[in-house]
Amino acid sequence: MVLNKHILSALGLAAMLVGSAVHASSAQIQVDFTNNAPTGGTLKTPVWVGFHDGGFDTFTTGQAATQGLERLAEDGNVSVLSSEFKASTMGGVDGRVGNAPIGPQGSASNTFTVNTDGSNNYFSYASMVLTSSDFFIGNGDPLAVDLSDLLSGMVSSLSFDVFRVYDAGTEVNDFATSPA
Repeated sequence: MVLNKHILSALGLAAMLVGSAVHASSAQIQVDFTNNAPTGGTLKTPVWVGFHDGGFDTFTTGQAATQGLERLAEDGNVSVLSSEFKASTMGGVDGRVGNAPIGPQGSASNTFTVNTDGSNNYFSYASMVLTSSDFFIGNGDPLAVDLSDLLSGMVSSLSFDVFRVYDAGTEVNDFATSPA
């Protein structure tokens, strides 16, 4: 996953971009997601993403899944997780990347406008693994992906690989009958 920053109201002059990067009250973050599974590998549903102040925990390993995570992990529906996010964050920004399952070697991107005042310094994500009953990828540590350097202009992009797949524990693992 790659996160790129573009300052809002950029006038096309490099000096102005660098000078206004520190003082801008908002920035555009482009989130690029690539499914690096080999041909014939797993698909991912559109990816739910959230920008927050570090207070939103998508999940905690070993604890029961929230209704939002259950809906995402079982059927790829991000709406309940989005509602949980909005109810528990002030100034948080969330959305999804992609509109259809993202197949092996496929990619999707979306751009989000976030505040640079500290309310959007952290990034969370989650996506269902297809085909499965309730497997998903995501980050359970709300502080794992810190965007401070990106939002301050110290770096222009962040990139990380996702290797861990989680079981939401909300259904019996039966791939032969999985609705996905």
